[in-house]
Amino acid sequence: MDRSAPFDVFNIIPGARIMVILRNPVKRLHSAYWHFCSYSKISICNAQGFRSWVLTALQDSRAKNQRDRVAVPAVRALASCLYVDYLESWFRIFNKPKAFLVLFTEEFQQSPFETLHRIEEYYGLHHYDFRAVAKQVNGYYVLNQGSKVIREASKPKGYSKLDEDIEMKTTLEKMFRPSIKRLRDFLIAKNATSSEPVILQPLPKWLGGPK
Repeated sequence: MDRSAPFDVFNIIPGARIMVILRNPVKRLHSAYWHFCSYSKISICNAQGFRSWVLTALQDSRAKNQRDRVAVPAVRALASCLYVDYLESWFRIFNKPKAFLVLFTEEFQQSPFETLHRIEEYYGLHHYDFRAVAKQVNGYYVLNQGSKVIREASKPKGYSKLDEDIEMKTTLEKMFRPSIKRLRDFLIAKNATSSEPVILQPLPKWLGGPK
């Protein structure tokens, strides 16, 4: 999600209806690190590497202006987790009723078919029986063999251990806290003042929702 992109999209498709799925930013950063390991062909993707990757971005304020193959992706990944900075721009441009809808990964993973049904009702779409074509793999429902979930076992060694670095996890949660609060306040305000809801699901735990 780019801050300048809403202007470009609106100029081409002014009547676009956009959905965005938000995830716990710490988990989002873990995923970004895995993708970095994957396209950089790093064979071992572990908690120590993740810590170094993040610290590279945090410690070097000029990294975004450099061509360092480690620093630049880390800076971009960190910035992409500050969701509210982007959403404010998108909502400012796409401000008509039902033009923008926010979903949450946690609820989508837990209740995928119910979430899809809510989306169908929200936009007045014909019902499609996703249960009839979906297949459960590695705890997720997928619609085709091309899903990355099918390739779960190919993740770099050590990826599943990233959550075990409690100190780093706590540091990131503290760092993201102001942005998360802004996001919560922004979404609640938008939902209260818009003629149509902009969120259909309960807020997730990381966003201050039910424990």
